[in-house]
Amino acid sequence: MMKAITLGLAITLGICLLSCTNDDPPRKQVSIPPVESQVQNEEQNTNTSNTTNTVTDSLTNPSTQTVQLVNSQWFSDLSEAPLGNTFNGWYFKGISIVDEYAVNTQLTHVRQTLKADGTMGNVLSLVYGNERNLMSAPLRLQFDQPLQEFWLQFQYRIAAGQQIMGLYEHKIVYLFTNSSVGVNVNWPGQGDQVTLQPRNTSSNDIYYPRVRGWTDVFGNSTAPADGSYHQFEFHFSLAGVFQMWVDGILVADSSGLDFGSNAFTYVYLPHNHNQFNLSSALHDIDAIKIVTPDYANFVLDQAGNKMIGG
Repeated sequence: MMKAITLGLAITLGICLLSCTNDDPPRKQVSIPPVESQVQNEEQNTNTSNTTNTVTDSLTNPSTQTVQLVNSQWFSDLSEAPLGNTFNGWYFKGISIVDEYAVNTQLTHVRQTLKADGTMGNVLSLVYGNERNLMSAPLRLQFDQPLQEFWLQFQYRIAAGQQIMGLYEHKIVYLFTNSSVGVNVNWPGQGDQVTLQPRNTSSNDIYYPRVRGWTDVFGNSTAPADGSYHQFEFHFSLAGVFQMWVDGILVADSSGLDFGSNAFTYVYLPHNHNQFNLSSALHDIDAIKIVTPDYANFVLDQAGNKMIGG
């Protein structure tokens, strides 16, 4: 059970079915006032005092509350996202927050820092704590129409100094179908592998040989993260296909899977974890892209598989 943050407000206890698996403990949901300046680190270079919880037309327009594919693609680099806290019901051009969770009074928020392309600009920052499943709210991408097949790519930076404690289990994506939870992907999973966990079928978890796990990215299984960005890409198809790439390297490839549904509807990223070591660590998300099979600019990996790449 996690410790919720109390700021003179009533705490509402809720079992989070979306962010906890069957064996995960419940989470406490909290609502806290805006924090003008939540976090500072060596890279932050902004004053958010006048931009916290800003609501603009782009946030309240229903057409921006779902991922709107144009020419079989959707992209957000968060450059126009308002700085400051996100909150329950927050939307920005297809990215949404549907719960409020605080870690040491910090919510998921938009801040200016170093981006994946090396420039200074906006990213979405989640806050991870040092207890099991203790994190601020994940990002939700709600598709404007059910999808049969799609590729998802994003840049992900784990806070410098972050280490995994105990069991390797970090749900980097949590995919939902029109019949509830479809599948979640752990990176790293048990044994520093990628683990695919079908949720609404009788299929067993799939453990892939370690190709580019925590050990390969950061040096060894207990090494602290170095605060650099890494590119994660996923391919899901109701034809039974799952593929995953880390930094352009294929790390998982399956066919003949049963996702127990006929449509993918939304996805969370990143999601809950077993345990990290830092009490208030920022994990940054940048450059999110979704494409469907008619996308015109696929590249091929070394095995000839279509991917977004780049």
